[in-house]
Amino acid sequence: AAPPQNALILERCAPRFPLVVDPSGAAARYLLRRYAAGSGGGGGVAATSFLDGQFVKALSSAVRFGPAVLVQVALAVTVRDRQEEQMESQVALASEEGLVTDPFGLLLVAETVPPCARPTRFLVQRTRDRQHRRFVVEAPFDEIVDRFKTALPKIIDALRGHDPGPLGADRAIRRLAADPMPIVVAAQSAPACRRAARLGCGVLYDSLQSSEVSARLGAAHREAGAETGRVLIRRVWIGPPPEAEMAAQMDHYRSYANEAATKNWTDDSLVHGDTPVAAAEALLNVLAESDCDTVNVRVHVKGLTPAQVDEQLARHADGFVDAVRAGLVG
Repeated sequence: AAPPQNALILERCAPRFPLVVDPSGAAARYLLRRYAAGSGGGGGVAATSFLDGQFVKALSSAVRFGPAVLVQVALAVTVRDRQEEQMESQVALASEEGLVTDPFGLLLVAETVPPCARPTRFLVQRTRDRQHRRFVVEAPFDEIVDRFKTALPKIIDALRGHDPGPLGADRAIRRLAADPMPIVVAAQSAPACRRAARLGCGVLYDSLQSSEVSARLGAAHREAGAETGRVLIRRVWIGPPPEAEMAAQMDHYRSYANEAATKNWTDDSLVHGDTPVAAAEALLNVLAESDCDTVNVRVHVKGLTPAQVDEQLARHADGFVDAVRAGLVG
């Protein structure tokens, strides 16, 4: 999520310990301001890293006496073992009864999504020529698709309470058998949509994908037996659109996207209207053209100021959300 969206989520996540994926560093700066002593209700914050030689000492002190701790998660494989050692120390600290003080909070910030635990952990590096790719830990790039196809049904079974392995004994997993979790799968091809439908899953499309491509993929999803569960992602702007900022956003996406993805993009992915109701009508039209029944609305665009985002959120609340909901129900 973009920093403004992370900010809204973080305001409601206490007392959980969130992980913020923050490529730009904006969320980390926001958190440091938000939890600074005496501001916004925060009780202070100490920034540290798994690579800091004093990490365990800083964490131990914060657990006992506060304040909140913002940990910058390093993902370099060369420091993997040290990170795991530090995390083991962290778990040991947290397990001691009566040590956690009320001011303590843990905020994890990473530039990219942290790798999973062994043995499936991997990192893919892409360069601008979109050709150079390498595996770092135990997962060659050319095996990723096959591994995904093999693992997906097992993960879905687990999230529906039917895992035959040790995970199936988990109390939370067992409860999912009576109350299955709705699941959507990111899909950009007809085979992926058919696979999702066969597994009883919805599909989540690329935010830049054209309505024509979405409708074509939706047809594959329907033909494989899925009646609903097609999720459109769109940026929505109420008022004069931020054309320069949107162009910068697109340039950023093109800097790393591959040709297979960009050929499905639309030149006008930003939905906008002069009023909240006009923007809602425009979005509902795109939903109908895309054969989608659910929408993920985004505000963030590269280069926007916090004041611009706040203004858009206020406009979205002033009739836009209600109009979209009414249109979806209708």
